[in-house]
Amino acid sequence: MDEATQAVTGNEGHGEKAGSEEPGVIHDMGVLDLSSAKEASELEYIKVIRNVGMVLVPEHLKAALSRASIHDVGAIVGIPQNAKLNLQMGQVRLSAEALAAGDADTSLFAVGQVVVTGKVESIGYRDIRVAGQLFAPRGSEAALGAKLSSVMGQVIYYPFSEDQDVRFVVGKERIGRAYLEALAHPTVIIVVGNVDFEEDIPADLLRQKLPTMVLVGNINAPRSLMPLISALVAEKIGNITAYPENARFLEGEDTLSKEYFEYLPEGTALVIGGVITIEDDVSPELLRAKVREIILNGKLKAPKPLAGLIRGLITEKNGELIGA
Repeated sequence: MDEATQAVTGNEGHGEKAGSEEPGVIHDMGVLDLSSAKEASELEYIKVIRNVGMVLVPEHLKAALSRASIHDVGAIVGIPQNAKLNLQMGQVRLSAEALAAGDADTSLFAVGQVVVTGKVESIGYRDIRVAGQLFAPRGSEAALGAKLSSVMGQVIYYPFSEDQDVRFVVGKERIGRAYLEALAHPTVIIVVGNVDFEEDIPADLLRQKLPTMVLVGNINAPRSLMPLISALVAEKIGNITAYPENARFLEGEDTLSKEYFEYLPEGTALVIGGVITIEDDVSPELLRAKVREIILNGKLKAPKPLAGLIRGLITEKNGELIGA
């Protein structure tokens, strides 16, 4: 089990192995797995939990965990005591055949993102519990619906045919012409992370290779492809942002000084997806001369004298502008 999903039960390490150097403080993890704890005393060392996507804990110990200070936690999921469980955690791909062959005395517990490939016609498991997202082909609604006993998140059904592949995007991905040409078969992509479509993609190639998309995360696409991409997205929970020609993408964390803008070509469009800070030495005249528009998906920190100008340059905003 990787660092993001390791169990931190008991007093071993006092929580230091669970994303913290402070005893009893656990933070910045995708999944905190406490499901193997048996008694409340095993959780007494936990003082603080913060910035954690999901916490798994036995149902009978949820009250014990509530004694900790808990901040910015996506969900606390109770695991049934003494139940036979098949716990699938993280990003998991399951076939329809695997679901049909499940043990009738066992519950399937899906935590994270689970993609089912192939139309589901029967399920052998006693029931299915979901904490996160479950993606399954359309036509599986009756079989899955009869077995879903608990859903904390979304169950999404996507169009699918047997001649298609399924690809799952969790982190960040750039998709251009070469990427699409390398796909052997038409592919359904399920976007939970962030996808940037490049400007060199012909519309016919995109339609041929990516006939269906499911969007839970974010897509950045050239304005010329926006109508087609919007039509190809069969299920949409996330955001689609259009960017202009010759845009410059700023990801991660960076600081932009006067020198940066002096070397920047005039009429540049900035697509901001990370945490970007503009320094105090950048004048409104320099910014206006070099930047024609801003698409803000992340966070932009700027001096107050620039805040009004930046608001005027922003053409699409899914992020946050912070005036220093």
